[in-house]
Amino acid sequence: MAHESLIREGRKALRQNIGPEEVRIYFLKKGMDKKEANKAIKEIQAEKLIKDSRKAAIEKKLRINAQNAESSRIQKKPSSFWLYMLILLIIVLIVYMISREKLSLGTFIIKNFK
Repeated sequence: MAHESLIREGRKALRQNIGPEEVRIYFLKKGMDKKEANKAIKEIQAEKLIKDSRKAAIEKKLRINAQNAESSRIQKKPSSFWLYMLILLIIVLIVYMISREKLSLGTFIIKNFK
């Protein structure tokens, strides 16, 4: 391309938040055709959009990874519900066996042998 240095300058100018219309006028003053100037501005803006979207995607991945790392650090405590249910089941089973006379209360008495 004949105006590569101008396009490089245009990229720098757009990175510095100078408007595309001002860059297009600059290109025309430096001797670029209107079609070439418009095409160069569109290409530069497309490159800028692609870079911005890639940058946003990378930031999003980093944010998600940071959230996953944070959530993995926080460990959930195991629920004690099932422990209480097991104890209740054992108590109910003992009461049932005593009521059906399959188990005597004497079984639970601690005998002291001397």
